[in-house]
Amino acid sequence: MTLQFVLGTNGYDHQEKLVEILKTQRATNPADRFFYLVPNHIKFESEVEVLKQLGNPDEDVTAQSRIQVLSFTRLAWYFLRNTSQYQKQRISAAGINMLLYQIIVDHQDDLILFGQEAIYRDSLIKLPTRSP
Repeated sequence: MTLQFVLGTNGYDHQEKLVEILKTQRATNPADRFFYLVPNHIKFESEVEVLKQLGNPDEDVTAQSRIQVLSFTRLAWYFLRNTSQYQKQRISAAGINMLLYQIIVDHQDDLILFGQEAIYRDSLIKLPTRSP
């Protein structure tokens, strides 16, 4: 596996150069897999554009199984998705909020700073108060 960087200023068309390299490498090594890394915020647009440039201009739809356009986060997922460490169940942001709220409610008498927050929130959402 090789790694290649294309560096330049914002004014430089990195994508054109990378697609040129991909075309050459794909023709030379048709059985290889290629990973094209882009910032997360432009991943979808980059993938669409790269596939357009690599595809046949006479066809409306292009698919490439050997070329993956990925963000760094998605690249980590791609390689770690089948590992036991990655498969551990994680709590969502909503779950964290629910857990934190329950901790505040359970310990509102002990929490000087957040105790009133639990009382205020209970009055807003009309939750039953906890019994001692």
